[in-house]
Amino acid sequence: MSVGVLSRRESTVARVSHWRLAVTPFAVGAVLRVLVVVFVQVLHGNFLFLDDQGYDQIGWALAQEWHMHLFPSPESVAITSSYLYYVLVAVVYFVFGRHWVIVKLLGALLSALSIPAAAAIGDSLGGRRLGIRAAWLAALYPNAVFWGAAGIKDGPMATLLLAVAAIALRPLTMRRLAGAVILLIVAFLSRPVEGIIGIAMLVAPALELVCSRWPSPQQLFRAGSRLLILFAAIPAASVLLISQAARYMPTVMASLAGQSTLSLSTGPVAINFSPSPLDLLHALLSPVRWFGPATDPAYIPGALVWTVLLPAIVLGCWDLLRRGPWAARGLVLSALAFLYLYTCIFQGPGFSRQRYTVEILFLVTGLYAFQRRPRLAEQ
Repeated sequence: MSVGVLSRRESTVARVSHWRLAVTPFAVGAVLRVLVVVFVQVLHGNFLFLDDQGYDQIGWALAQEWHMHLFPSPESVAITSSYLYYVLVAVVYFVFGRHWVIVKLLGALLSALSIPAAAAIGDSLGGRRLGIRAAWLAALYPNAVFWGAAGIKDGPMATLLLAVAAIALRPLTMRRLAGAVILLIVAFLSRPVEGIIGIAMLVAPALELVCSRWPSPQQLFRAGSRLLILFAAIPAASVLLISQAARYMPTVMASLAGQSTLSLSTGPVAINFSPSPLDLLHALLSPVRWFGPATDPAYIPGALVWTVLLPAIVLGCWDLLRRGPWAARGLVLSALAFLYLYTCIFQGPGFSRQRYTVEILFLVTGLYAFQRRPRLAEQ
């Protein structure tokens, strides 16, 4: 049997749960992230990045307001539109006090959930063996461990996007679609661009559901609660998603009209809308710039892994775009758009970090290439 998106052909009875498939890598990855949190806490104390300082200050301010029985709007105190993470920090501080290490531990555990999501993607692309390999990669990949244990939102957001990708690769059902909508709402309230990319990932499977699997009138009549999700909950959630996305239209229109910078809390960020193949190449090879005199040693292991596997990543993406199912093609194109956006269009010095969100997804395509190419040689 040729290697492809095998999970679409496997029976649901024979399918192994992705949680069971990734149970050992998940345990190892979660323990590793927690150990990194403890090690950094003992070695460096309450270590904070620039973004962490904002989360800490605003989260503590919100928690104090709640203790005084005041409930301001998160948007009124947040310095960016990604205010859901501020609320999460505020909840932790409200319950446990101002202990940033608890936020880091919670972020590490949320980041570890990317492991079963990666296993689901690998299983959908190449079967059980690829799913196990993808789970171990997500558990041990240096960047995943580093950013997952740092207390910032990149680790949890990578988990969210991988979960949406896993849903997009499997046959779409009402339950999965409802779960994807919930994840997209969380994405828009945490990092709106990720919500837009998540919607793009779901376009191809949604069209497939509408075109080839639209139920008959009798099935629609019997659907019951599924109809409620399809015709009530999902449109309502879509209105919320559109309203969140609409907030960014003035900025986009101003940028297209000639404004060359985007004002953020950390200062102006250069925007460049001129497409260039060299920009895309730079986006793929951007870890190379980490090897400099001011490079944090913690970045180097992840940069090495990414650079070594880059040829396989390119080959895996090419194979999926040429002969993969439409869901996989949409997944690759959406991830490439995210990569290009955060490394080429937004040219601020801190935006290259956002690329980590799709790194695991690309690395799984690299593993897919390793599995796919020997089979192609035999045909």
